[in-house]
Amino acid sequence: MRVNKPKVIFSSLMVLFLVVVLFPLNESQQSWTVAISSSVLFPCNSDPYKMRIWEHDNNVLFNNKLKIDFKLDHIYLLDNYSLLIQEITLPHKGIYRCLQDGSIAEEFLLNVEVPPKMFLTINEFDSVMKISVEEGTDITLFCHAFGALPPVNLSWAIDGEENDYRALNFTVAVGDDYQGRQVFNSVSSYTFKLIRNNGTVSCRSNTVSGVGKREINLQYSTFGKT
Repeated sequence: MRVNKPKVIFSSLMVLFLVVVLFPLNESQQSWTVAISSSVLFPCNSDPYKMRIWEHDNNVLFNNKLKIDFKLDHIYLLDNYSLLIQEITLPHKGIYRCLQDGSIAEEFLLNVEVPPKMFLTINEFDSVMKISVEEGTDITLFCHAFGALPPVNLSWAIDGEENDYRALNFTVAVGDDYQGRQVFNSVSSYTFKLIRNNGTVSCRSNTVSGVGKREINLQYSTFGKT
């Protein structure tokens, strides 16, 4: 006798339901992006006569005013129940919640960026901050941005005017800094012709948040052809 297999008719609805449960949308969450070693203040508008808790990634930091978690340094609770974080490091990133009687009163997503260290070279090895060359000479500069997190975008400017049409795409390599953090090293080369008597060539780094914005300048001067 042939037995018909039962049909599954609600599979798509079940999958959709699971997605909604696993990835809830919190429209009240505030996102903050700061540079490493900086400070941030998270306010909490709550009733001081109710049970209040500060959490970091679901770990309780303060239960009312009693400090519970001592893993992260430089986190302080102020009298108005605001949370002050100083000398921020990468482990400080994550989600911070202020709870009142078990309900979320405030929620913050903290992102931490490491701005790069930058320098210019006239070739790939010799660092330079000032040059004097013959007028009309083609010059190739290399801009180095080391130790950034996340990777930065590099752009060039001559005398304040951005000019990237002859810049080569920079390369990004993953490395480790002296603290063992995974960071990014970027290099961009730019070839241009010096036609003014003197001026400034700038290499600029930036990230989407703007925290990684840095600039390094090269002062140049030219002399007439002999």
